[in-house]
Amino acid sequence: MFLHAGSRTLIVTDLLFNVHEARSFAMKVFLWVGGVWRKTAQDHVWRVLVRDRAAAARSVADVLAWDFERVVVAHGDVIEGEAKDRTRSALAWIGAGAGRLLPGR
Repeated sequence: MFLHAGSRTLIVTDLLFNVHEARSFAMKVFLWVGGVWRKTAQDHVWRVLVRDRAAAARSVADVLAWDFERVVVAHGDVIEGEAKDRTRSALAWIGAGAGRLLPGR
């Protein structure tokens, strides 16, 4: 994950998906099962893979403290409108309250 400060762009790989079109029915099903079809979201697999939820919550808080207004994802469309809010919402499952960790953001 990288922040290009000059353009206020967060660049991520598998952290977030923003897929709204798929070439095949099988891909649509795969994305739907993962919870990422037609929305800004994080694949459900993350919930199984994250072993230290507190550390993950701290990392989310750190990322949300960055100054960004756009997110470039490896899977799907660039997130332009309300990028920070959409990122916060997609990562809120972590529980420590991605939104609560940063009051007023």
